Amino acid sequence: RFVIGAVTGGSRINILDPLIAGETTDTADSGGASQMQLLRAVLREALGRPIKPLEGKALSIARRVAVAESRAAGRVATIRDVLRHLEDPTAASAEFLPSRASLDDLYLWGREAAAELERLVSEDLAGLIDGPTSSDISLTAGLTVFDISALPEDGPAVAIVMAIVNSWLRAVMDAQHDTVPTVFVI
Repeated sequence: RFVIGAVTGGSRINILDPLIAGETTDTADSGGASQMQLLRAVLREALGRPIKPLEGKALSIARRVAVAESRAAGRVATIRDVLRHLEDPTAASAEFLPSRASLDDLYLWGREAAAELERLVSEDLAGLIDGPTSSDISLTAGLTVFDISALPEDGPAVAIVMAIVNSWLRAVMDAQHDTVPTVFVI
Protein backbone atom coordinates (compact mmCIF):
# COMPACT_ATOMS: atom_id res chain seq x y z
CA ARG A 1 0.00 0.00 0.00
CA PHE A 2 1.49 3.28 -1.10
CA VAL A 3 0.96 6.27 1.18
CA ILE A 4 2.75 9.59 0.81
CA GLY A 5 4.86 10.44 3.83
CA ALA A 6 4.14 7.18 5.65
CA VAL A 7 6.80 6.37 8.20
CA THR A 8 5.13 3.03 8.88
CA GLY A 9 2.36 1.20 7.07
CA GLY A 10 3.37 2.27 3.58
CA SER A 11 5.39 0.53 0.90
CA ARG A 12 8.39 1.95 -0.88
CA ILE A 13 10.01 1.05 -4.18
CA ASN A 14 13.61 1.98 -4.83
CA ILE A 15 13.80 2.84 -8.52
CA LEU A 16 17.48 1.88 -8.47
CA ASP A 17 16.81 -1.55 -6.99
CA PRO A 18 18.74 -4.03 -9.21
CA LEU A 19 15.88 -6.54 -9.09
CA ILE A 20 13.37 -3.99 -10.30
CA ALA A 21 15.76 -2.92 -13.03
CA GLY A 22 16.13 -6.53 -14.18
CA GLU A 23 19.77 -6.95 -13.13
CA THR A 24 20.85 -10.48 -12.38
CA THR A 25 24.27 -9.93 -10.78
CA ASP A 26 25.73 -7.64 -8.16
CA THR A 27 28.32 -6.21 -10.52
CA ALA A 28 26.46 -5.86 -13.82
CA ASP A 29 24.87 -2.57 -14.82
CA SER A 30 22.44 -4.13 -17.25
CA GLY A 31 19.56 -2.34 -15.54
CA GLY A 32 21.04 1.08 -16.20
CA ALA A 33 18.73 1.80 -19.13
CA SER A 34 15.56 1.00 -17.22
CA GLN A 35 16.83 2.88 -14.16
CA MET A 36 17.47 5.90 -16.36
CA GLN A 37 13.98 5.67 -17.85
CA LEU A 38 12.47 5.75 -14.37
CA LEU A 39 14.79 8.54 -13.20
CA ARG A 40 13.94 10.55 -16.32
CA ALA A 41 10.21 10.02 -15.74
CA VAL A 42 10.53 11.27 -12.16
CA LEU A 43 12.72 14.22 -13.17
CA ARG A 44 10.41 15.17 -16.06
CA GLU A 45 7.54 15.24 -13.57
CA ALA A 46 9.61 17.30 -11.13
CA LEU A 47 10.56 19.87 -13.77
CA GLY A 48 7.15 19.98 -15.41
CA ARG A 49 8.86 20.05 -18.80
CA PRO A 50 11.09 17.92 -21.02
CA ILE A 51 14.60 17.28 -19.74
CA LYS A 52 17.31 19.31 -21.43
CA PRO A 53 20.23 17.35 -22.89
CA LEU A 54 22.79 18.60 -20.35
CA GLU A 55 20.39 17.88 -17.47
CA GLY A 56 20.04 14.35 -18.83
CA LYS A 57 23.83 14.00 -19.00
CA ALA A 58 24.19 15.20 -15.41
CA LEU A 59 21.48 12.77 -14.27
CA SER A 60 23.11 9.87 -16.11
CA ILE A 61 26.52 10.58 -14.59
CA ALA A 62 25.03 10.99 -11.11
CA ARG A 63 23.27 7.62 -11.44
CA ARG A 64 26.38 5.82 -12.65
CA VAL A 65 28.55 7.21 -9.85
CA ALA A 66 25.88 6.62 -7.18
CA VAL A 67 25.37 2.99 -8.25
CA ALA A 68 29.13 2.28 -8.41
CA GLU A 69 29.78 3.95 -5.06
CA SER A 70 26.93 2.11 -3.36
CA ARG A 71 28.01 -1.27 -4.76
CA ALA A 72 31.52 -0.67 -3.45
CA ALA A 73 29.97 -0.01 -0.03
CA GLY A 74 27.92 -3.23 -0.25
CA ARG A 75 24.51 -1.62 -0.52
CA VAL A 76 21.94 -0.65 -3.13
CA ALA A 77 21.88 2.96 -4.34
CA THR A 78 18.76 5.07 -3.87
CA ILE A 79 17.49 8.23 -5.50
CA ARG A 80 18.97 10.15 -2.54
CA ASP A 81 22.44 8.96 -3.65
CA VAL A 82 21.74 10.26 -7.16
CA LEU A 83 20.58 13.57 -5.69
CA ARG A 84 23.78 13.88 -3.67
CA HIS A 85 25.87 13.48 -6.83
CA LEU A 86 23.69 15.91 -8.79
CA GLU A 87 24.03 18.52 -6.05
CA ASP A 88 27.75 17.98 -5.48
CA PRO A 89 29.58 16.12 -8.27
CA THR A 90 32.73 14.37 -7.08
CA ALA A 91 36.01 13.44 -8.72
CA ALA A 92 34.46 10.06 -9.59
CA SER A 93 32.07 11.93 -11.90
CA ALA A 94 34.94 13.36 -13.95
CA GLU A 95 35.55 9.95 -15.54
CA PHE A 96 32.24 10.26 -17.41
CA LEU A 97 32.56 13.90 -18.49
CA PRO A 98 33.33 15.02 -22.03
CA SER A 99 36.98 16.07 -22.32
CA ARG A 100 36.36 19.83 -22.22
CA ALA A 101 33.84 19.81 -19.38
CA SER A 102 34.61 20.36 -15.70
CA LEU A 103 32.94 19.38 -12.45
CA ASP A 104 31.69 22.98 -12.25
CA ASP A 105 30.02 22.49 -15.64
CA LEU A 106 28.45 19.25 -14.41
CA TYR A 107 27.14 21.03 -11.31
CA LEU A 108 25.56 23.74 -13.46
CA TRP A 109 23.99 21.18 -15.80
CA GLY A 110 22.29 19.42 -12.90
CA ARG A 111 21.60 22.31 -10.51
CA GLU A 112 17.96 23.00 -11.43
CA ALA A 113 17.22 19.30 -11.87
CA ALA A 114 18.65 18.52 -8.43
CA ALA A 115 16.62 21.25 -6.72
CA GLU A 116 13.30 20.16 -8.24
CA LEU A 117 14.01 16.45 -7.90
CA GLU A 118 14.85 16.90 -4.21
CA ARG A 119 11.61 18.84 -3.68
CA LEU A 120 9.53 16.18 -5.44
CA VAL A 121 11.14 13.29 -3.55
CA SER A 122 10.83 15.08 -0.20
CA GLU A 123 7.28 16.33 -0.68
CA ASP A 124 5.06 14.87 -3.44
CA LEU A 125 6.70 11.42 -3.36
CA ALA A 126 7.88 11.31 0.27
CA GLY A 127 8.02 7.72 1.48
CA LEU A 128 7.31 6.24 -1.97
CA ILE A 129 10.69 6.12 -3.76
CA ASP A 130 13.19 7.70 -1.35
CA GLY A 131 14.76 4.64 0.23
CA PRO A 132 15.26 0.88 -0.03
CA THR A 133 12.49 -1.29 -1.49
CA SER A 134 10.08 -2.48 1.20
CA SER A 135 10.31 -6.14 2.16
CA ASP A 136 6.62 -6.60 1.31
CA ILE A 137 7.42 -6.10 -2.39
CA SER A 138 8.70 -9.44 -3.61
CA LEU A 139 9.70 -10.78 -7.00
CA THR A 140 8.89 -14.30 -5.85
CA ALA A 141 5.47 -13.83 -4.24
CA GLY A 142 2.61 -15.80 -5.73
CA LEU A 143 0.35 -12.75 -5.53
CA THR A 144 1.38 -9.13 -5.41
CA VAL A 145 -1.10 -6.29 -5.03
CA PHE A 146 -0.05 -2.66 -5.38
CA ASP A 147 -2.63 -0.51 -3.60
CA ILE A 148 -2.47 3.10 -4.78
CA SER A 149 -5.88 4.11 -3.40
CA ALA A 150 -4.31 6.37 -0.73
CA LEU A 151 -2.35 8.41 -3.30
CA PRO A 152 -3.78 11.76 -4.35
CA GLU A 153 -5.36 11.75 -7.80
CA ASP A 154 -3.87 15.15 -8.59
CA GLY A 155 -0.11 15.42 -8.65
CA PRO A 156 2.61 13.06 -9.83
CA ALA A 157 2.40 10.18 -7.37
CA VAL A 158 -0.04 7.90 -9.22
CA ALA A 159 1.66 8.25 -12.60
CA ILE A 160 5.13 7.69 -11.17
CA VAL A 161 4.14 4.70 -9.05
CA MET A 162 2.37 3.15 -12.05
CA ALA A 163 5.51 3.61 -14.19
CA ILE A 164 7.59 1.95 -11.48
CA VAL A 165 5.11 -0.91 -11.11
CA ASN A 166 5.25 -1.44 -14.88
CA SER A 167 9.05 -1.74 -14.70
CA TRP A 168 8.75 -4.08 -11.72
CA LEU A 169 6.29 -6.28 -13.61
CA ARG A 170 8.55 -6.41 -16.65
CA ALA A 171 11.47 -7.48 -14.43
CA VAL A 172 9.33 -10.20 -12.82
CA MET A 173 8.25 -11.51 -16.21
CA ASP A 174 11.80 -11.41 -17.59
CA ALA A 175 13.12 -13.31 -14.54
CA GLN A 176 10.77 -16.25 -15.09
CA HIS A 177 12.46 -19.15 -16.82
CA ASP A 178 9.25 -21.03 -17.51
CA THR A 179 6.01 -19.75 -18.92
CA VAL A 180 3.84 -18.87 -15.95
CA PRO A 181 0.17 -17.94 -16.28
CA THR A 182 -0.05 -14.32 -15.18
CA VAL A 183 -3.08 -12.16 -14.48
CA PHE A 184 -2.47 -8.42 -14.41
CA VAL A 185 -5.40 -6.36 -13.15
CA ILE A 186 -5.45 -2.58 -13.05
